[in-house]
Amino acid sequence: MKVKYLIKQLKEYDPDDELIVAYWDKQWFIDMTEREINDEQWFDVMNAGEDAIENMGIGGYLHHTAIEILENGDNQ
Repeated sequence: MKVKYLIKQLKEYDPDDELIVAYWDKQWFIDMTEREINDEQWFDVMNAGEDAIENMGIGGYLHHTAIEILENGDNQ
């Protein structure tokens, strides 16, 4: 995702809103691999990352967790 699109999305929130956010930048991968990454390689890494995040079902996991928390909260 380009930063400008993320900034546009974030502007729709109140500055005091709480969000769940995770992101990795190119420098993180350079630091972790101790190797330079060119733009073409970085594009491939980003595409693989989007696929992995989609397939991991993180949204589904968080949805399930929210349901459990809400159901447990109703019992109090």
